[in-house]
Amino acid sequence: MAGKRGVKVIDTRDSVQKGFMSQADEDALNKKEAIRLQRFKSKNKEMLTAVAGSGRVMSQSFDMLQRNVLGNKRYRNQTLLIFDQVGKQVRWLMYHLELAGIKEYYFLDQGANGVV
Repeated sequence: MAGKRGVKVIDTRDSVQKGFMSQADEDALNKKEAIRLQRFKSKNKEMLTAVAGSGRVMSQSFDMLQRNVLGNKRYRNQTLLIFDQVGKQVRWLMYHLELAGIKEYYFLDQGANGVV
């Protein structure tokens, strides 16, 4: 479905959850967090590279999503596929999407963790 015309994929995860961090942020991690990040990166290298370079996924924090998507009329006629890290943060979006007049939207069950 994500490859169809008129469909927009929106990733609401933060940079830590995506595994993309600045070098300064990585240096600030404690040892346990750094090990976990490296495991995630090595396990999901192909997926992370594909998502970063595809141009089909819009990365929007919840604050930016409200401003850039919910307030933008052009998204009212598109199908939105929205996911977060575990599938719980997106629940409140349903009300905001409805208020914005967006009718076609889907959330990824269990978020990115459900896929990865």
